[in-house]
Amino acid sequence: MRLPSRSYQELPEQAIDELISQLALEDLRKHFLRIRWLRESVRAENLSRRLRNQFTLLRSIEIAGGILTPVLVGFNVDRLWIAIISLLVAFAIGFEQFFKFGERWLHYRNVAEWLKIEGWQFLQLSGPHYGSYQGDKRYEDAFPMFAARISEFLLDQEQGSILRIQQERVKGKKTQQGDDEQSPKSTN
Repeated sequence: MRLPSRSYQELPEQAIDELISQLALEDLRKHFLRIRWLRESVRAENLSRRLRNQFTLLRSIEIAGGILTPVLVGFNVDRLWIAIISLLVAFAIGFEQFFKFGERWLHYRNVAEWLKIEGWQFLQLSGPHYGSYQGDKRYEDAFPMFAARISEFLLDQEQGSILRIQQERVKGKKTQQGDDEQSPKSTN
């Protein structure tokens, strides 16, 4: 069997879509499976890959600039070049700290892996949640458990993200209040 010429990333999605088409599930549930599981898996995978690339680029700038700056100083290179490289390193560090590409990459990598594992366990009717389903309607019987687990996981991820943002804001406000209390007050 010759595979169509598509990118490597599209092949698994197409193959899984064909597998879903062959499942003994009603069409509406197949549609839900494609939208809720397959699309979310692909989205998390793509986002993880993009965040990894952004993180790697910024870290490469930080490392290269951190190594290059003292070398340039040692060779008495024009200060303008040293300042430009130092500025690039500072921007890279600032962008990484603000956007948290590394943390987000690992988060979406874990999301993608969990979704893949859960999906494959459902498709193979294996694992602790799906291995006990037997008979002609085993996919129909197992689908509600699968749908509930996927929805709960995605909801937990979303709520966890919102909670982390709220905690960072509270932490930032406390830090700012602490700085305000420690700064000398002017007397006029």
